[in-house]
Amino acid sequence: MAGTPVDPKGDNFLPENAPPPQSAPQHKNSWHPFESRPHFELADFIFHQNKMPGEQINELMHIWASMPEHKGPPPFSDNEDLYGSIDAISEGDAPWTSLLMESAEAATLSADDPSVQSWK
Repeated sequence: MAGTPVDPKGDNFLPENAPPPQSAPQHKNSWHPFESRPHFELADFIFHQNKMPGEQINELMHIWASMPEHKGPPPFSDNEDLYGSIDAISEGDAPWTSLLMESAEAATLSADDPSVQSWK
């Protein structure tokens, strides 16, 4: 490994002093998939900082929509719309993964068995 620059596929060496390859084109809205910075900040506040439950997000958006001075729909129609916007963030290259774990003995033990540890 000599650290010699190659093309994005790693097949061909680049000429000396070649500029770095261009990254993927950025969306014209720098806050995409959110409509604006305030929409992003609201999502961050609700989801990350406050960890607001879905039913409360729905209630907040319902209250927001009923306020005539806002003259328009709320930033998100409901919790699913908010979650969809968060899931649509394409910045970065770390894939979303989840893991489901289950004990091999789970089917044979009852919840009131004293040997079963409660999860916290």
